[in-house]
Amino acid sequence: IAAIPSTEALVEAGKKVLSDVENWKQGKTFHGVMKGEPYNVTISSKARASGDEAGWHVRRSEHTDGTFDEFWEKLGHNKATNEKEFVPEIKKATLLKQISPTQSIWTLHYHLIPPVSDRIFTVLQATHLEGGEHGTPREGWVISAPVDVSGDAEM
Repeated sequence: IAAIPSTEALVEAGKKVLSDVENWKQGKTFHGVMKGEPYNVTISSKARASGDEAGWHVRRSEHTDGTFDEFWEKLGHNKATNEKEFVPEIKKATLLKQISPTQSIWTLHYHLIPPVSDRIFTVLQATHLEGGEHGTPREGWVISAPVDVSGDAEM
């Protein structure tokens, strides 16, 4: 846990990775309606490059049914708990540790359709809000990364 980078470092790394997301291989695009409002979700991926531990995946969604503040309230605060409302496979979200106002560690319990067995993911969720000054658009960043807490006696 002591080796977790700062939220600022995570955001900068995220910006670097996403800087060429338009060039990534585009996967499926889903169009649907949730709670009476339309949405579009696009999945893209980037193969593992030299020096990367794994490939990258991104999920981008467009929604017209809410304000920035409404979305940030659900994504930027207790995202794991709020995510249960929209992802039926998540059966339980447990806060393990609040590291700072912008970083927390959660376990997410997923019930998956057989033959895939249920999974428990332990993740760091870091949030960052920027912009809004002098008319600049606001951006909210939510970074989820797997974290190993097996060596932490507190958890």
